[in-house]
Amino acid sequence: MRFDDDTPEPSQLPVTYPRNAPVNLLLERSELTPRNFFAFEGIDGSGKSTLAKAVARQVGVRGLRGVILKLGRSEVTHHALERAKWLNADPITLNLLNWITLFDNTIAQRTLLNDPNVLLLADRYVLTVMVRGLLEGLDLDYMRILETKVPRPRRIYFLDAEPESCLERILAGGRSITYFEAGYRDVNGPGDQMSEADSACRRKDDHRKEALLAHLRRSRQLYLECARCYDQVVVVDNSRGLDATVETVCADLAQTIADPLRSSTN
Repeated sequence: MRFDDDTPEPSQLPVTYPRNAPVNLLLERSELTPRNFFAFEGIDGSGKSTLAKAVARQVGVRGLRGVILKLGRSEVTHHALERAKWLNADPITLNLLNWITLFDNTIAQRTLLNDPNVLLLADRYVLTVMVRGLLEGLDLDYMRILETKVPRPRRIYFLDAEPESCLERILAGGRSITYFEAGYRDVNGPGDQMSEADSACRRKDDHRKEALLAHLRRSRQLYLECARCYDQVVVVDNSRGLDATVETVCADLAQTIADPLRSSTN
């Protein structure tokens, strides 16, 4: 069998490539540790999205602009994530795409990092990506390396809620429980094989409610374990009602912003 070298000769290469100067995706040190960046984390149904929006409105009343950064698909990863999720991608591929999405989402807002008139509030951030990876059998040390490439929030507000209450909120919406919410990609431990290759897992069944509750319970445990590794995590009790929770978070936000050395709650 013959292999031909198809590398073009130097004279065949374009004078400049790419046509436009590449975008510098490297973050400066100040962008990796911005003063105005905060994150909200929690299991599905815990109320983190509602709280983030309420806090954004409240800081607006106080003269700041609250901007919500929602972890989701980006223009870079949209198509790849869709295929990876539904074509049974291996955990590392899916996890890397989630990290790229997170990185791309924050890069898109880099002009807002350290803006004294803006509070950038992430709805899901590094803890979510880590917990998803742990549920699929990945190693935490591997993800810690990737974490160094994204901005670090001044505070991570973890909404601790009982899984049973979260399940009720999810079911109250009237929508179907998805394949992923039911934990069909979850494994028992690092390196274990998934059972999702079985096409029967994709079909709706009567056991998804129980499966979702088990998924929420395990997710909460992993969130709490990951949160212990960060000194800037504040565990928020959301059982007192939204207004009281917003007041508590906004008071902590104000105190944290006022004190540049403050990184943890005594």
